Order: sequence, then structure tokens, then C-alpha cells
Amino acid sequence: MSREANSKKGMVLLIVILSMIFLLPGCKALGSLAIPQQLTPVVDPSPSIIRISFLDSSTKGLEHVGTGFLYQSNNLVVTCAHVLPSQTNATPGKDRIEIELVQTGQKTNALVLFRDDLSDIALLKLLETKGEAFLAPSLNEPHQGLQVKAIGFPNYIQGYTGTYCSGGVIAQGSPQPIEVGGKTFTFAFADMSVNSGFSGGPLLDESGNVVGIVNGVKYYQASVKDAPVTITLFTPISVVDGLIQKNAILEKL
Repeated sequence: MSREANSKKGMVLLIVILSMIFLLPGCKALGSLAIPQQLTPVVDPSPSIIRISFLDSSTKGLEHVGTGFLYQSNNLVVTCAHVLPSQTNATPGKDRIEIELVQTGQKTNALVLFRDDLSDIALLKLLETKGEAFLAPSLNEPHQGLQVKAIGFPNYIQGYTGTYCSGGVIAQGSPQPIEVGGKTFTFAFADMSVNSGFSGGPLLDESGNVVGIVNGVKYYQASVKDAPVTITLFTPISVVDGLIQKNAILEKL
């Protein structure tokens, strides 16, 4: 293999590892990011979209915002584990957080049924109310080139409130194992630009069905002369389906 090929291979590996470090539980949010130009306001958000926000010691007085969505049921919320407050431990059936149904603005409590920092997936149960609609899984496998869009809330950016979407294509649909800090994470990749507040939100196909869940984003530059490039990391919805089945989540609703 030539020196040039080795250099390119090393650059790609560095990009992926940096992306994974951003997602590790306890890492700081990227508060200085510019607003991605591809974000488009959602005038009439789906009743299945959930807004999760809180203040704790990890946010240093700033509101931390994440996304979730109703899936397979009108009271099952899917989101990322790192979206939940840091003091929320993995005690199924005991921890509660306040969330907001975006379309109505109604705030309600949700019970944490499942949280796993290694897969970065959390499953919650709405308690006082139920949503008006929920999302279904896509019939399309997340193959390379598939057109997708993400729904979420820009985080730590002044002047951006409400729901936004961003479009792109799947770059790598099969989750790739990467070892970081002695732990192995597996995520797929999409060529799109989102903000950290999109974590936990749905990645949808052109029919509005769920292809995956957004886990995070990494901005990088190959050199100071090159424009920033974005990699969006996501978990295929089939992985979430497996966790729901394995932990008998639907029976706990």
C-alpha cells in the first residue's frame, strides 16, 4: 500500500474515532458549533416527536435539549441514553423525567424502562397521558444512498427554538464496531448536517417511517484549508426493535 493510501486510511480512522469520543457518556456538548445551513423549520411537527430538556451540573446552567419519538405505541418513547440527565441511573421502573409533547406543548412525566450507555439507547413510558400518533419502522434497510431526514431541536444555539429537520443520504448503513476507551461502540453513518440537540430523534425515510435513531454528530476538517464536513451517527431501527423485544418493553406499557 502506498504512503498516500496509508495517509488517507489514517485520516478516515481519526475522523471516526473523534466522532465516537463526542458520543461517550459524560463528554461535553459542542456549544460553539455554527448553525448547519441545511436545517429547515418544521411548521407542523408530528405529534410523535418528543422534546427532552433539563438543567443539571453537566450543562453549567444552560438548558440541555434532546429529542425523542413515540414508536410502536402511543406511550413508548425512544431516545438516546446520553440525552437523559446525568443523575438518571439505569434503575428500570424507578427513574422519571419530564418531557414535552411538541405538537401540543404539553409537559408530562415519563418512566425510564430501559437505559444502556453502551448502545446509547433509552426507552421511556409516558405516564399521565398518551401521544396522538406514533412512528412505524421503515421497510427500507439503511443502505448506502437511501434518502433520509432527521427531526430534532438545535441545542445550545441562541435564537433557534422549535422543531427542525435536515436531509441527507445514508453513507454507511451497516453499524461498524469501533473501540474507544476500552469500549466497543457500533454506529452507522449518514451524510447530513445536524446539531447535537437532534440526538435521540428519528431518522426517517421518504415515507416518514423510521430508518434509525440519531446518536450524534461530528464536525471535522481534513486540513485548515478545507471546508468542515459533517458525519451524522445513527443506530438502525432494527437494533432498537431487538432491544424492545429482548427486554419485553411492550409488555411493560
